[in-house]
Amino acid sequence: MAEAVDFKWYRYECDDGTFRALKVDKTWGDDADSGFEAFNAADPAVTPGASFKPRSITMQDLVSGRTTRRYIGAPDATAWTTSGFTQAVPVRGGAGTVTLTKIANNGERIRRPRTIVSKPEPISA
Repeated sequence: MAEAVDFKWYRYECDDGTFRALKVDKTWGDDADSGFEAFNAADPAVTPGASFKPRSITMQDLVSGRTTRRYIGAPDATAWTTSGFTQAVPVRGGAGTVTLTKIANNGERIRRPRTIVSKPEPISA
């Protein structure tokens, strides 16, 4: 039987310096390389979706070719800044570990609200 993934809230630093609360895998969030900080209740909670895509890295098991994405909590996180970053992760529901290697950085995308500006009416003489 597979092990359940535990999730926990962490502090995510946006590229513009503001903070949000983001729920991620507890094992990854507690890892110093992820760049996440302790949860702060003052930060607005967000869920990744069409209007908010946090920065992430794509990691691959070079043996099987399988890929996964991991959110990155800060722009200066080790996993974000280190080329070829690797991490050994336990096999859920099995024995042993699998080594994942970073193959790509995926920048954050936040859709900001826009102000609608009306066109001025034409002046007729």
